[in-house]
Amino acid sequence: MTRLAMMRAANRTLGGRRHASSLLDGFYRTALKSNISHVTFVVTGAIIFEVIYGKATDTIWNSVNDGKLPHQIDWSAFREDDDEEDDED
Repeated sequence: MTRLAMMRAANRTLGGRRHASSLLDGFYRTALKSNISHVTFVVTGAIIFEVIYGKATDTIWNSVNDGKLPHQIDWSAFREDDDEEDDED
């Protein structure tokens, strides 16, 4: 089979489209065509990544330190009676 015949068979199999290149072309047209769209894509991606990463690390930290963090401690168990000191003055 010649190279030309193989390319025609591949085009018939894929329906005349190349999926990988069409995805890359769409990505280029959307995010990389101009400088402002590229910068917007990078900044937005960084913000989204930071939110997801922050939530994941907070969840892991809270699960590892369950019951040891200040907002999880029952502080009423550590109260002292200050009435005795006030009466002496």
